[in-house]
Amino acid sequence: LKSTEVVLLACGSFNPITNMHLRLFELARDYFHETGKYKVIKGIISPVGDAYKKKGLISANHRVTMAKLATKNSDWVEVDDWESSQSEWLETLKVLRWIVCESTAGGSGDRLFSRPYFSLYSPTSLKYLKYICFAGTIIKSFYLLSPLIVCRMLYL
Repeated sequence: LKSTEVVLLACGSFNPITNMHLRLFELARDYFHETGKYKVIKGIISPVGDAYKKKGLISANHRVTMAKLATKNSDWVEVDDWESSQSEWLETLKVLRWIVCESTAGGSGDRLFSRPYFSLYSPTSLKYLKYICFAGTIIKSFYLLSPLIVCRMLYL
């Protein structure tokens, strides 16, 4: 039985990033692997931008730099700085669309998954993007219904 390939995504302030943030990626990966149903192929950290206006928030540039330093030796967790570079605060769904579906917005659908972390995988092989939530619900699952900009939230 073939495992479903999964990408783990964590959005947040990462103010600053901690070892526990990275540990949560490992715990989530271990959980999915232990089910025998999933194969985690990538972890993505997406720090929020300065427009979030959280009291005491370190500049996005510094938080992204710290996150990149924290993940520099990882062969599977990396930092995406798109969200942090936006001039307005973004809802998580918009970040998900960027991570998975951005390349279809202004071009042909054959560019789907042209993002660096999807370049080795076909659109049909990656079925799930798992969202790691650091507060409240531990993990939410976003199921890609098709290779279009359509995502639906499912709860595990």
